[in-house]
Amino acid sequence: MYQPPCSSSPCETWTRHLFRGWWNGKGKLRPPRFKRRSNDQSIRICGKGFRTADKGVRFPKIGELRLRWSRHLPAPPTSVTIIKDCRDRYFASFVVEVEGQPLPASSKAVGIDLGLTSLAVTSDGETIQPPKFLRSALRRIRRLSRDLSRKEKGPATAPRPASDWPRLTPR
Repeated sequence: MYQPPCSSSPCETWTRHLFRGWWNGKGKLRPPRFKRRSNDQSIRICGKGFRTADKGVRFPKIGELRLRWSRHLPAPPTSVTIIKDCRDRYFASFVVEVEGQPLPASSKAVGIDLGLTSLAVTSDGETIQPPKFLRSALRRIRRLSRDLSRKEKGPATAPRPASDWPRLTPR
């Protein structure tokens, strides 16, 4: 009998996703639209196909994937999704079932007005300014674009100039 190089859980998940890709929900089957290799790639592993540890996640027949935890998991995870983005960074997203906690009762009500010049203005008169991440990133992209346009084009075998351009503009 053939034994796959990984555990059965990723194979079952992959088969389930493949069927969901063929079925469009209207009673018709169509071929799925596969992701391009240059876009984000992901794999979801459900059930007992993984185990969490202090240093990361352990997969049977694959090994341990070391993680930098952003926070403690409040309950055992039911599934994990490993995501690779176009900048070759890996992320792990866990699905965890947690009991909802009701918020404490309050008699105070606050109205919020969302605007263009300020992100939000409350009825108390507090103004929240919008973050300016996009403006600073666009300024940097414009500068790098000017620098790149002034560079002399060489042969294809020449070493490329070191630049932040690929990191700033994902495909």
